[in-house]
Amino acid sequence: MTYEQLATFGVLGVALVLFVTEWIAIDLVALLVPVALGVLGVLQPAEAFGGFGNGAVITVAGMFVMSRALVGSGAVAVLGSTLHRLSVNRKSSVLPPLVVLVAFPSAILSNTPVVAIFIPVVLAMAADRGLAPSKLLLPVSYAAMMGGTMTLVGTSTTVLVSSEVAGFGHRPISFFEPLPFGLVIVAAGMIYLLVVGPRLLPVRRTVTTMGSDRPTEYVTEVAVSQESPLLGKTIQQAFLDPHPKIVVIEIVRGEEILWPGTEGLILQADDLILVRGRAETVMKIGSRQGTALLPELGARDVRLRDVTLAELVIPRASPVEGRSVRVATQRALQGAQVMAVQRRGSHLRSGISDLILREGDTLLVQTEAAHLPRFRDSEDFILLEGLHDKMTLRKKAPLTLAITFLVVALAAFDLVEISFLALGASAALVLTGCLTMRNAYRALDLSTLVLMAGTVSLGVAMEKTGAAALIVDQTFVWLDAIVDDPSRPIAAIAVIWFLTNTLTCLISNTAAAVLMVPIALTTANVLDVSSRPFIMVVVYAASLALATPMGYQTNLLVLGPGGYKFRDYMKLGLPLQLLYFVLGVLLIPKFFPF
Repeated sequence: MTYEQLATFGVLGVALVLFVTEWIAIDLVALLVPVALGVLGVLQPAEAFGGFGNGAVITVAGMFVMSRALVGSGAVAVLGSTLHRLSVNRKSSVLPPLVVLVAFPSAILSNTPVVAIFIPVVLAMAADRGLAPSKLLLPVSYAAMMGGTMTLVGTSTTVLVSSEVAGFGHRPISFFEPLPFGLVIVAAGMIYLLVVGPRLLPVRRTVTTMGSDRPTEYVTEVAVSQESPLLGKTIQQAFLDPHPKIVVIEIVRGEEILWPGTEGLILQADDLILVRGRAETVMKIGSRQGTALLPELGARDVRLRDVTLAELVIPRASPVEGRSVRVATQRALQGAQVMAVQRRGSHLRSGISDLILREGDTLLVQTEAAHLPRFRDSEDFILLEGLHDKMTLRKKAPLTLAITFLVVALAAFDLVEISFLALGASAALVLTGCLTMRNAYRALDLSTLVLMAGTVSLGVAMEKTGAAALIVDQTFVWLDAIVDDPSRPIAAIAVIWFLTNTLTCLISNTAAAVLMVPIALTTANVLDVSSRPFIMVVVYAASLALATPMGYQTNLLVLGPGGYKFRDYMKLGLPLQLLYFVLGVLLIPKFFPF
């Protein structure tokens, strides 16, 4: 093994560990990969940083902008409205139209905004029918992933693989080339979700339902006078120790709003403490000398502020990601109090002020109803409530749709290269007023783009150093011992699918695809057969990471709203992954002959 191969495998091994453990943000790891390969002398600067000028990155960036324009014009929300109307008939199953309405738009649009549009629709529909959201939201994510396998632009994975194989001298993937087996994926997935899904999907409660079975609680303010025995005491001593069931929301001191968990916080005269609890508990607090409820608590009523509970999901690339709850409350969440955080199925209710927020976290916040429109229109969160009309640019919807369909038509007939189309369409949307320049920039999911660009260098290094060929040679030593010559191509297809699918579940779809493309091409060369089936295996296997929440961004997006745990993805997704594995090994050689 040469020095360059050892260095490449070393960088690959470290990157895989960091991808899986998330000790460092995966997009930062992707940035460090080309740096490491360059410093170690494996790649020249043009090779190491070539991914940042890669046509796939440009294409995916353009698709983000187009998706944002379609969402902003209300064109995508029409799908949610359609599902909402269909759900009026309580006797019919909602899963078939739900899967169809999510899967087919995902063939052209970025999956994440499609799923984000449907989450509040599904939550409202589940509440109306008395269903647990966990029975519906994971199928929404899976449907988006399945639909993305039908066209070139359905997922960033397919665009990246097409660009990679073109860079290695092979024919790029045409727009509808993935469609035949993509339809098989959608059909098989729909049948599985409709027949098996209801039995395997859990019934889970989300953070807003954690307290639904408690007696009614009230919110009021407690004023501390000059003679109050509470003076000089901490919140713990004054409220929580004598009244364990009371919740202190905030302290108002003049013009300042103080966090109850602030270290060293001592109550002072004229402080106003906002508390929540059962009426009898609040009355006991008001009966203490030197305190007063605002207004005075009557026999059985408390002055209620117009306070409500809401769930906010942190989407990918949100500005609050990586910040503490305390900092988020001071900035993006002004006027709201974080009551609990749900992360990967666990409810966190204590010690959360310094918790670092992550993508997919669901925040239970208490806020005045007047603040909800601000959260609803924020790019920092997804507000989980009923269907809301945000069609601020309705008049631009026809033009936005026309530009989108023009891109699809030109790409389908290979009249213009897809990266030029994506970038040109983005410019056209801004020039025609369908999208502002500010929103176009905000549409870019920089973490995805950086991850794509940074990991491209790994594929280049594996091809250049012969590391991919070394892996293939060792694989065939093992295959030769267990299969005969006629079966070797089919066995190789199975191995490529298994490795790609497993890597995608552990790291990310784009990183797995970049690693597997040179291995797939080398395998086809060694077998002296067409590279096409091996290329398409990487496309499909890297797009169907169903068994883990981190395998695909839409899986993370529904994690909190559905109250899912890691095992729920394994329970529902692993059998479907195995089904796709069998179908892929049997049918891909039929659609894409050797």
